[in-house]
Amino acid sequence: MRIKRWGLAAAFAAGAGYYSFARELPAHSDVVGGRAVATGEETTATEAATDAAESEEVMPVESETPTSTPLNPKWAAPDFTGQEKALGWTPSAFDVPKGMEERVQFWKDIYSKYTSEQGVIHDSKYVHLVYDTVDFSDISASKDLGPRAQQKARKKRVDDKKKEIVARLSRLAKL
Repeated sequence: MRIKRWGLAAAFAAGAGYYSFARELPAHSDVVGGRAVATGEETTATEAATDAAESEEVMPVESETPTSTPLNPKWAAPDFTGQEKALGWTPSAFDVPKGMEERVQFWKDIYSKYTSEQGVIHDSKYVHLVYDTVDFSDISASKDLGPRAQQKARKKRVDDKKKEIVARLSRLAKL
């Protein structure tokens, strides 16, 4: 029987930080060095400066500001259209590799369905198999507990939930 607490620390520790990082991403990236970087040509800095001075000024493509998502109106996905081959970006850059679909969907669920005050107990081999969720909001809201006491209370709650799940799976195995 393989039960682990994967996802709890990642979802809790990175939940708030992920939003603030993604919010600061620009809608597009400037291509430094003009066409030399965009096309992958190898030139020196002086050659690139000379080429840029001789030819028309190369400006990055202005993109529309993407619309916000209904779940989070303050955040909008960056729009990388119009930058094909810039810094190695292609339309298929973020495609999910075959065989990784379930794992990628698991982490999408961790960051989209659960708050930083929740955790997931799931199978360590088949991560998409979620046994139960654990809510820590009452522990975090408690003013009586310091950081170390909160951490211990969280660990105890997870351990208790694991024991409950092991007992449930053991009963099912006997059927």
